[in-house]
Order: sequence, then C-alpha cells, then structure tokens
Amino acid sequence: MMKWMMSSNLFQASLKKLFLLFIILYSFQANAHKFYVSLTDINYNAQNQTLEVTIKVFTDDFEDCLNSIHGTSNFLCTEKEIPEIDIQIEKYLTTHFKIENSATPLSSNYIGKKCENDYCYLFLEFSKFNLNEEYQLHNSILIDDFEEQVNKVNFKVNDQIRSYTLNKNKQSVVL
Repeated sequence: MMKWMMSSNLFQASLKKLFLLFIILYSFQANAHKFYVSLTDINYNAQNQTLEVTIKVFTDDFEDCLNSIHGTSNFLCTEKEIPEIDIQIEKYLTTHFKIENSATPLSSNYIGKKCENDYCYLFLEFSKFNLNEEYQLHNSILIDDFEEQVNKVNFKVNDQIRSYTLNKNKQSVVL
C-alpha cells in the first residue's frame, strides 16, 4: 500500500510539474504575436489645413527597432525609458513616414507617444496640406526589421475614408 501511495504521489508531482510547464509555455505563446502590422489613421483637419496622424505599433517591435538602430535598451513608457527617446522616435518617423508633394516633404511635427497594453501610439501633425494637390505617402515603419511587416493606412477627409495596405514591396501610395 505504501508503495502505491508513493508512486501515486510521484505521479501527482509529475503531473503538477507537467501542468506548470504547460501553463508557462502557453503564457509565452499567448503573449507572442506572429504577425507584424501597424495601423495608421490620417485625419484631415479642414479648419487648420493639417493632417493629424496616429500610428499604432506593437510596443515590443518598436522597442526592438529603436534598440537595433541606436544600440540602446529602450523600454517605452516605463521608468527605464531613456530621456532622449522622443528625439529617437522623431528622427525615425522623419525617415520612415513621409508625406510629399512633388518630392518635397511636408513638414511634420512629432506630438508625442502613448502606450496602452501591448501598443504604442505615435502622434504626428503635418501642416499646410492642400486638398487640391496630389501627395505621396511613404510608410516604411518597421519594414527594415520585419520582413512580413504590413502597414495599414486609413486616410479620412470629411466623412470619406480611403484605406491602403503597404508592405516591403509597396511602401508608397498616392493619397
């Protein structure tokens, strides 16, 4: 009887370890995402003739990107965030998110960032946008870092929304 109880206890202990291992592995899988996508909303403000831009990216992907460029250990929106992070983000966005008219970039103003859950929201504003002119949007955010990166863009003027999908093979579109 004692032998059976010992093997039963061993079985229970093994089962508990297996269950714990399963929980740990599942939690890692639940937190990992296997797709790379950003979502950008561009809203035309007729009163100011500006474009108000919100870019939503996965925080961990954006941290990895900035870390690889600058050789730093950024932890966005935490106490470990480095003081010059906003300068790094602004520089990155100036290179990877442009709106041009006849190859002349519109001036952008980096407003800031906000992190919620697993996402980082980046805010920009482009001034002097004229609806009667043709513009080219260039969005290569995270494309250098993630081969499968897809950048979705919604462009809203008044009540009309035009949507675009950009990726490694198509990084620009006419607005």
